[in-house]
Amino acid sequence: MARVLFERGVAAWDAEKYDECRLFLTAAWRMKQHQQISLNLGSCEYKLKRYVDAGQHLGHYLREAPATPDTRERRAAAQAMYDEALKHVVRIEVRITPPDAEVLLDGSALGRGPFAAELVVAPGPHALELRAEGHETERLSLTGAAGTREEVSRTLKPVAVAPPPGGSSAPPPPPPQHPRMPLVIGGFALSAAVGLGVGTLLHVLAAQESSSADDLLAHLRAGGTRCDPAPGDAPCAALRHMRENQDALANGGTALFIGSGVIVAGTAAYLLVTKLREKPRATTSLQVLPQVGLRGGGLAIGGTF
Repeated sequence: MARVLFERGVAAWDAEKYDECRLFLTAAWRMKQHQQISLNLGSCEYKLKRYVDAGQHLGHYLREAPATPDTRERRAAAQAMYDEALKHVVRIEVRITPPDAEVLLDGSALGRGPFAAELVVAPGPHALELRAEGHETERLSLTGAAGTREEVSRTLKPVAVAPPPGGSSAPPPPPPQHPRMPLVIGGFALSAAVGLGVGTLLHVLAAQESSSADDLLAHLRAGGTRCDPAPGDAPCAALRHMRENQDALANGGTALFIGSGVIVAGTAAYLLVTKLREKPRATTSLQVLPQVGLRGGGLAIGGTF
């Protein structure tokens, strides 16, 4: 399906319909991040003077496409557009310790490092946020002019752990646990966390697929194309495919959410039953002592029940 959208985008490029070209190629890019799609998409964005997007996609092509005699002309054309686009944007090189820290630009997540390429942003003021687990979050402001390059090199400070009261640094002894409890709880917790994480990712992908499908549907309606009842036209087939992907991703994410909830409930039940079994039970003791006196003898029986 990505190939069908790519071919429609190329046809729009040949007809100099650059908005339509960008629409189809963006949908194709979301399905498959291939170097040829990034080249054509970046070229459409360059024509539309969307220099930030053009810089990102043309940069991807120049990094991924092999330098061979067959690609020499395409690479030269892409390099020329890329160099011109960089005159209208700000490049930011980010180096962070720890290297897998998360980076947010103006409140939007850009992902976790290390980054293979420079960030490409519009000129003007920007808020950069760097954060990593177990470290203090750092926020800084950048104001870059068009055509400039900024460097951000930061080492995040580990979060200070306060010593326990009384000045003793030795941690208190851990409470007694069932020998298998840490392993079972850890397995349940990991399964639930993975389920929630993958479920969230599937819902994000479903939202992206829905956005692409909505854009494509709006474009088809604007051009007078109707897909209900669905004709055999390739764009309508692509639209149906995107809607099916959206439903499948959303249903999969919901199923994982439900499964994670079941795991959490099962873990809580397991903890409750284990604690009840570990409650101390009343002890039973029995004592039998001989008794001897002037008038005879016998046994004295006593105990705790």
